[in-house]
Amino acid sequence: MRAITQGVLPWLACGLLAPLALAKSNLSFESIMLDAAMTLAAEADRPSAAPPTPPAQSQVVVSEDLINASVEIELSNGDTLRGRLVEIESSTIVLDHPALGRITLERNAFVRVYRPRPGQPEASVLPEHQPETEPSPKAPPKPGDKPGPDVPVTPPPAKAPEPPKAKWTSSVRFGLNGSRGAGDVDNARLTLAARRTTPSEALDTSLEYRAGRRNGDRTENRLNLRARNDWLRTTSPWTAFVRGEAEFNELREYDARVNSGAGIGYRLIDKEATKLSADLGIGAIKEFGSPNDEIAPEAIMRLSLQHKLSKLQDIEISGELFPNLRDRGAYRAVTRAVWNIKLSEGGNVSLRFGVTDRYDSQRVRDLNEFDYFTELQWAF
Repeated sequence: MRAITQGVLPWLACGLLAPLALAKSNLSFESIMLDAAMTLAAEADRPSAAPPTPPAQSQVVVSEDLINASVEIELSNGDTLRGRLVEIESSTIVLDHPALGRITLERNAFVRVYRPRPGQPEASVLPEHQPETEPSPKAPPKPGDKPGPDVPVTPPPAKAPEPPKAKWTSSVRFGLNGSRGAGDVDNARLTLAARRTTPSEALDTSLEYRAGRRNGDRTENRLNLRARNDWLRTTSPWTAFVRGEAEFNELREYDARVNSGAGIGYRLIDKEATKLSADLGIGAIKEFGSPNDEIAPEAIMRLSLQHKLSKLQDIEISGELFPNLRDRGAYRAVTRAVWNIKLSEGGNVSLRFGVTDRYDSQRVRDLNEFDYFTELQWAF
């Protein structure tokens, strides 16, 4: 009961003294409320203050001397980009990155731009990161010093592409056959071939030796040397060629025969799997050690086909016609067909089966000579 009385008495005293205080100060309740209303009206009529404008974000000042120079850019997130500075605009810069290509960066996306050289001052930093003290004067450059960031660096001139190197392919071919019984026959042939190719030129050379015996008597002893060079054009199917052939034959009416010529060609089909070309030209032939040792002019007509049957097989067929321009009706003709079979994919050993037919209307004997062969070839 005593605790309750102590808690209530202060409040009763406040309630009794408040009216007496108001009456003593001659203030009424109405005047107090009127003053409060006028104060609120005055605050409502005062113009409201504008919201504070956020400070403008500082932009990196990049020197024009850094154009075409190798620089490092520190991004706002802490990453670093390295490349060649290409362009500097008012709000962007363009960087040529070796892996990402051309990159356009906003000025507020990075913190600084500097040359990636140890010991050199930074080329550009944000104003808040610049030191307040004035930089010390630069010492004069010493002989052999590298240029600083304020010196424009000219990129080295681009190297001209090197011309494609010539590609050489060579091969060795060997064939042997014989028989025993009513007559002993032995035949052998050896061929060395080489080919040199470039985008605009192709050179083919071969050296072939053939020997044969029957019952101990020599039936063949021949050496052939052939060479042909073709000039190619990547923008046109037209080509030009020059050719030459020398034959040394012990069992013919001549000891040696040489022919050569030149002309133009046209690639009728030029695909990866099939190539067909035609040639037309003019040349001459001469025999040594024969009754007819004059130089005879002759035309050159040739048709050549190369076709890949599969990854391991391909065929080559060619026909050459040499009409004699001095003796009407006289001509030479050579026809070849070869079937090449690789023993393994990607290998360099193959079997060759072929036939060759030679015809010469001016030959005293054996006007037509037909030869078939089987060879083992090793390419390298």
